[in-house]
Amino acid sequence: MLRNSMAVLYTSIEREGALAELSFYLGMLTPLPSKPMVIHTLEVETKKTIRITRKDFAPLGIDENKFGDIYYDQTQLVGDAAGFLGCDGLIVPSARWNCDNLVIFSDNHAIDLPMNVVSSETVDWQPWARKNGFIEAE
Repeated sequence: MLRNSMAVLYTSIEREGALAELSFYLGMLTPLPSKPMVIHTLEVETKKTIRITRKDFAPLGIDENKFGDIYYDQTQLVGDAAGFLGCDGLIVPSARWNCDNLVIFSDNHAIDLPMNVVSSETVDWQPWARKNGFIEAE
């Protein structure tokens, strides 16, 4: 199947949601990256955003039992459809933390809408990841 995926900025509504995503993906690497990471707090505005809840998964063909897996075919199709319809954002449940994530469709996000870095925080991600079960204790 030919896909026309759009460029996106994948963000989390909560700090811990961002750390969970970061920890999940960095935790798959060997060796584990040891440097601290930087988490940015953004000011973002969107105009045409769709919210998807877990109740919407079945009608959209998303298997909730596999939602935390790294196979994104169906969720990417849903995102592609939202982008095709001109949406500039998609609010979705996080697969890694009890919060929502905001996916921003870069090609559809109006240049005059805010998307600014408000603050940045250096985080030693490994202790957080160990404490929350994303990587094994040393």
